[in-house]
Amino acid sequence: MTNPTPQSVIEYIAKVSRAIGIQANVGAMETAGSIVSFLAANPHYLDDFLAGGSVLDWPINWHGAGVLSWQGMDGKIHWPGEKERVQ
Repeated sequence: MTNPTPQSVIEYIAKVSRAIGIQANVGAMETAGSIVSFLAANPHYLDDFLAGGSVLDWPINWHGAGVLSWQGMDGKIHWPGEKERVQ
């Protein structure tokens, strides 16, 4: 993506999230939030992502490596870094 505008970035995140949601049978809205959360915490991945890079190139636990909380399969709300805080 050359010279991305804020609108084009949002549209691209939505497009990628829909594709992941369809392929993985997960919510696209939740996926979009995970992508934003991860990129906010790891901006060095942003240029590659916007150039068409895949989330498959991100760390295996990327959904938990962001700045936002998420609801886990256990029904609990999890916060980034909570494991580090507990130990």
